[in-house]
Amino acid sequence: MDRWDERVQTWEGWAEERDMKVQFVYWGESEILERLSRPQPQYAGRAYFWFNKQELTNEWMIQRFQEVRENAGARYTPEIHVDLPEAQIFEGLGRTDLFFDRIDSLYSQLCRKLKDAKPSEDLQDKVPNVANSLNDLSKDVNLLITALKKASDRQALSPIDFDSIACLSKKLWQYDSYTQIRQVNPSHNEQQGEKIENRDINRSLEELLKSVRYKISKIEEIGGEIYHFATSDITAACNQAALLLTGEAGTGKTHLFCDIAKHRLDNSLPTIILLGQHFCQGDPLDSYNAEIAPFLSQS
Repeated sequence: MDRWDERVQTWEGWAEERDMKVQFVYWGESEILERLSRPQPQYAGRAYFWFNKQELTNEWMIQRFQEVRENAGARYTPEIHVDLPEAQIFEGLGRTDLFFDRIDSLYSQLCRKLKDAKPSEDLQDKVPNVANSLNDLSKDVNLLITALKKASDRQALSPIDFDSIACLSKKLWQYDSYTQIRQVNPSHNEQQGEKIENRDINRSLEELLKSVRYKISKIEEIGGEIYHFATSDITAACNQAALLLTGEAGTGKTHLFCDIAKHRLDNSLPTIILLGQHFCQGDPLDSYNAEIAPFLSQS
């Protein structure tokens, strides 16, 4: 990009000498490929024109799915479909928008809980040790927020560091708030070492600490939710980029795969499904290529 920026400065200088206003827009490899792969009819054939490669369009994949659906017969009956929790694993496997929406939601919730738990001036004045504990907790929350923000990059293809997210969220989930805050004696001012005699002040302090306990419990709650998500099969499938589903014949494996394929194609997500009878002995990739190549030659 440094070379590009240098060239832009040169071009803008030439344009200025001629009293011209010209905007230079960078189109790199990803920008060009994005435009070549757009599903609109006006873009059809451009990938083949420029790169001599056939394009697997969504329409082409839908046609192949209809053939697989017919071959599946009674094994796929969408009329009696029941949603299964296992289907969520495919959102992680495909790194779909729903998968990243979940990460964004957890990120937003944690940010709100952190903002709510910010120590007030009243808390800092009356119970400074509790305020300090909240500040320490905020540091851990900020580390987790940074990790979730990095994980929310929808364009990245590299593995997501869910191990770090799990470690940080577990620390929040198991936060020792009993020792740090909940055992504070509201009838004793630790800073001055003197008992508070005024009952109104004592009641006010108790209400203040009750509010702090509630806010911390909410951070612990979202920490637990993030931990369970980060250690789930959904995130494991995301990083493994592969999934092996086993089961006895007739337990609904074909139905599940067909339903997932239909759902993805309905949302214009690239999907090709092959049934067991499409594979012969040997390398599965050879069978895959043998099934797909003839259709590409007809495209």
